[in-house]
Amino acid sequence: MNVVECTSARELISAAVDDELPAAQMRLLDDHLEGCPLCRGYAERVSALTRTVRLRGVEPLPDLTAACSTGRVRRGWDAVVGCDPRWHGSRW
Repeated sequence: MNVVECTSARELISAAVDDELPAAQMRLLDDHLEGCPLCRGYAERVSALTRTVRLRGVEPLPDLTAACSTGRVRRGWDAVVGCDPRWHGSRW
């Protein structure tokens, strides 16, 4: 593939890491990656970044059960965003 084809290959790489690439296009991409070290390196970096982001731990959230049951969370949020309860059809 030439430079223009490398640009297309990079779009295919993006779809491939998201598991959105049909088998026929995957074979074309694999053929290109065999002969193009730049795109192969790009594919490795994108795959590594995708794995890191998908496997990253989630920070624990506070238990807001008590605040929700008393309505404090809703009133606090309305104050932050300036919501009028009439806009969302519920009264807190």
